[in-house]
Amino acid sequence: MSDETLIWTRWLRLAVLAVLIVIALIQKLWIILVVFAVLFVLTIVQLRQVYRSKNKQRPTQ
Repeated sequence: MSDETLIWTRWLRLAVLAVLIVIALIQKLWIILVVFAVLFVLTIVQLRQVYRSKNKQRPTQ
């Protein structure tokens, strides 16, 4: 997969997890909420790593 595809799939995963977190909050499913919150944070960390690696690949002028 290309970098752009990876970025879009991670953003999509982030959006889906955000919706699932809201649903878990409404339903008061605390264990599921914690699991989704951890996955949400891990996805954010992965996105930050992708953007950092893209910035390092750019040539400096």
